[in-house]
Amino acid sequence: MAEIKTKKGTPLFEQKNREVKKIRAMTLLTTQEAAERLRLRRETILEYIRAGKIKAIQFNRRIYRIQEKELERFIKKCQKK
Repeated sequence: MAEIKTKKGTPLFEQKNREVKKIRAMTLLTTQEAAERLRLRRETILEYIRAGKIKAIQFNRRIYRIQEKELERFIKKCQKK
């Protein structure tokens, strides 16, 4: 890429050495998908979310998404009991 310079000879856009941040993709499940994996009703999953037993991301009043690792944590927690 060619460098564009101002009249004074300084670069107009300096390239800064920025570290590239790797973003880890997370798998988000719908409440229906989580219910199917646990063989429960969707309403039961919603009750667990409201009770704080399963952490979920709330997008609006009706839409929740559950991280796959959070669902796995919930399963392990239930198996210990």
